[in-house]
Amino acid sequence: MNKSLIFFACVLPLWAFSQNNTITGVVQDSSGAPISFATVMAYTPNAQNIQAGTITDESGAFTLEDLTSGLYEIKIEMLGYGSVVKTIDGDGTTSNDLGLVVLDLQEENLGEVTLEFRRPKIKRSAGRLVFDIEKTTLSSGTGYSAIAKTPGVVMVNNQITIKNRPTTIFINGRRLYLSAQETQVFLQNLDAALIKSIEVITNPGAEMDAESSTALNINTTKTLNPGYKGSATSRYRQGVFAKYQLSTTHFYKNQWLQMYASYSVSPEKNNKDQSSYIRFVGPGTPETLSVWRSDFNRVTDQITHQGFVQGEITVNQKNTITVSAQLSLTPDKTYTNRQNTTIYNQLFRVDSSFVTQSNTAHNTLEHVTAIDWTHKFNKATQWATGGQYINFANNQDQWLKSNYFDPYGAALQEVAFTTDSEQTTEIITAHSDFTHELGDASLKLGAKYSDIKTNTQWGIDNNQPTGNTSAVFDYQETIYAGYGLYESSWDQWTLNTGMRYEQTQVNSLSTDTQSNQDRAYGNWFPNLSLSKQTSEKHNFGLTYAKKIQRPRYQSLNPFRYYLNENNFNQGNPNLVPAIEDKITLSYTYNNEWFFEAYYQQIDQALEVISFQDNTNFFLRQTDVNIEDYKQFSMDMSYAKELTASWFTSLITSAYYISNEFIAEESDDALVTNATPGVFLQSYNQWVWGGKQQHLLELTTSYISNLVSGSLDYNNLFEFSTSYQRTLIPKIATVTIGVDDLFNTKNVAVSSRYLNQDNRYMPRPESRMVWVSLKYGFGSHPSNKRKSLQNTQERDRLN
Repeated sequence: MNKSLIFFACVLPLWAFSQNNTITGVVQDSSGAPISFATVMAYTPNAQNIQAGTITDESGAFTLEDLTSGLYEIKIEMLGYGSVVKTIDGDGTTSNDLGLVVLDLQEENLGEVTLEFRRPKIKRSAGRLVFDIEKTTLSSGTGYSAIAKTPGVVMVNNQITIKNRPTTIFINGRRLYLSAQETQVFLQNLDAALIKSIEVITNPGAEMDAESSTALNINTTKTLNPGYKGSATSRYRQGVFAKYQLSTTHFYKNQWLQMYASYSVSPEKNNKDQSSYIRFVGPGTPETLSVWRSDFNRVTDQITHQGFVQGEITVNQKNTITVSAQLSLTPDKTYTNRQNTTIYNQLFRVDSSFVTQSNTAHNTLEHVTAIDWTHKFNKATQWATGGQYINFANNQDQWLKSNYFDPYGAALQEVAFTTDSEQTTEIITAHSDFTHELGDASLKLGAKYSDIKTNTQWGIDNNQPTGNTSAVFDYQETIYAGYGLYESSWDQWTLNTGMRYEQTQVNSLSTDTQSNQDRAYGNWFPNLSLSKQTSEKHNFGLTYAKKIQRPRYQSLNPFRYYLNENNFNQGNPNLVPAIEDKITLSYTYNNEWFFEAYYQQIDQALEVISFQDNTNFFLRQTDVNIEDYKQFSMDMSYAKELTASWFTSLITSAYYISNEFIAEESDDALVTNATPGVFLQSYNQWVWGGKQQHLLELTTSYISNLVSGSLDYNNLFEFSTSYQRTLIPKIATVTIGVDDLFNTKNVAVSSRYLNQDNRYMPRPESRMVWVSLKYGFGSHPSNKRKSLQNTQERDRLN
């Protein structure tokens, strides 16, 4: 298939011609002075969507163009003034002039830019939940904490999951190309004040990557009022060690530029304890050969700097350019590890012991640059195109030493080695999307190109354990994609259907395993969402989607990270993509109660499985393709403002998960690991008081059972609470909270089948007491104009 033909055919600009309507006017204050930078928005009656918008110029004049004929509500507002709404019936043949519009001054709203807080809002539709947190208490924390409290999102071992599966993260519709651990670090350093809403998408459309079985899209906020405003926030968290974060955000808007920027620095020290148990057994018999019990401790020291800037330039009413850049730097991050292991014999008497000490140093740098151009042909048609460049570099050096002792504490031997690795990754993406509105329907066509190149060089000194002293892993993945999406509403029906095609080329080379792969494959990915509003209170829906799970380069990397010389994590360069099918039935009652039943099947699903070698006494965690993954689930959610001061949301899920995999250390037997389970999550917020506003939040989540590959999780419970008090109305707030109050979030993980018997209990710092202080500052063009006018008056007197 001609790749260029695919790309350009998907973005061929088609547009319809319609009558244009123009609305003009002039905005002044009560003294007759023109008001510049006033926001002018055109709405259809009783609609929430903006049909057109602009800002008044220095003379207070404005023009709204390319409006189709019809009835419009024109809302004109400016910070410090009362808003005005006018209704006009545009006939599409002549310019419609609103004439002079006068905004009355509201003295109580003048002054410094404000911090105002409200309750979060939840909007549900088939396959999508939008959690609006802008100006809520959630915006006073980190992006990670806000996502953790989003309905339907579950953190399992600090990995973000939706519907019991890892999810794909997007920011403003752009995919975040980071591993689970890197994503956690990025979100922990993202100021939640930048987030407008979080979308939980359980049925992503054809416009999103086919790898997005579920998606979490973070929409950043935009200032609607002209002028400058900013905030400074300090956060302190206390677990075993103290953690700090200082951040600042800045927003600026004028007639042609809207910009916001943020910077945060986060010095922190983290502690993780973990106990583990391995029972090595004899071949063909359950007889115990040896039992290893270990206590592990890791202390992490790091300082992370993170900056983000985005500018949106309005070239004219038809063209907009958006440029953004992001930088994340973590220099000299260190892991200090210590593990004490006691080895017992068949009679459970001490046979020997060893102590492993290891230090790991990381240097990580990531920067992202993106540019987008949007052209509006008319109100109904637009074309957006852009690109993104990502560069990621990580250097890691590990030193490890184990000292072995007999039962009486006498030294037996010492094993020591060092490893070093250098990884560089470059990602280039380009996209082009065409959208055309057809009355109550819309058509979207698009194409995307992505290219991922990663190079890892790894070495080990002293030849311990045995293996190559140096190796290289090169990986390149190129994807060409094109899609079409059609949406329509008629009578009581709503339809969203699309088709996406992705052609993938993979080239990899591992000198360590002597593996060289060149693989090309193409797949079609249909999706369908159909719903019917049978009455005012009842809505029924059906969705279907086919998706793909590609192994990421972190999972393909064959190099090892050691806990000790007998316990290590290792990637698998022989992984293949997994194909997923999911069908969902939904029912909504009164737009408050939401019910879903779905079936999900994944062939060759990607999982991490622990394999213990009972002959050589090794334990390795490696990525594999399991034979089959199935999930049945019944979900219910409820969200409502019960009173003027109480907002609540509740999600419950009853499910059954089944995994089938090949037991590589058990004569390649086929093993089924399955469990029923229940998931409960609730979020409540209470608001009371006047200007000295009080807000209280309670978040609770519980998972009874969960399986992932060969691993079993049981009884994960978390209870978190926070309280916010307004110190200075609209300027300063303080928030205090406790995450995982009862310290029950960490649960034991076990893998027990055939001749495999191992488990571990991770205990990172999950219970955290924290406090956040936020101060808002800034000014507004109206204040600057008053100052200028006063200066001019003084000049005339001199």
